[in-house]
Amino acid sequence: MTVQSPSLVAARIALALLALLVLAPSAEAQDETREGAGAAVGGAHRPAGDSPNAGSRARAETRGTDAVTPRLVAESEAHLTRLEGLPIVAVSVEIVGERFREAAPKVASVEIGEPLLPNAARRAMNEVLATGRFAQAQADARPYRDGAILRILAVPRRLVAGIDVSGVDVDAERLLRAAELSDGSEITDATLEEKRGAIITYLRR
Repeated sequence: MTVQSPSLVAARIALALLALLVLAPSAEAQDETREGAGAAVGGAHRPAGDSPNAGSRARAETRGTDAVTPRLVAESEAHLTRLEGLPIVAVSVEIVGERFREAAPKVASVEIGEPLLPNAARRAMNEVLATGRFAQAQADARPYRDGAILRILAVPRRLVAGIDVSGVDVDAERLLRAAELSDGSEITDATLEEKRGAIITYLRR
């Protein structure tokens, strides 16, 4: 006979509950797909050979901006400041996180060749967020030849379309309230882990 610790049982129950979450794209993304507006979605503008992945920096960056430390935020701001004024040679929209994948939208509001300025970074971030498919966006930059690549790190989001709590004797309403989960809740890679932790904490009581 195997005896499992309460914490292990709670962790397995939490994983099972999260597995029963029905996640759906945002309403805006669903509308885009239905109406064919997704034609504007595609690879980001980048020089040949330039990787679209965000793994070139610390692994924390790939978890999304919720997990980015103040040091990394400061580094991004320092990159933008140091490269300010250089011509933008590419805009790279990089999808971060490991659970939800999205096609990188094109950024039409920033012209190749215009100077790298805070206004250009804001326009690019606002355009990415306006698709409705991303919870957060962060601007960064890196040098490339005689100019700079404007990087937009975008964190995909999903909306909770349904929750099924079964297989455990627990007050479902209190459990979901403790985890701040409900139909329509926004979920990102990082916040899904937070929900899992909240469920484990509740079940250990």
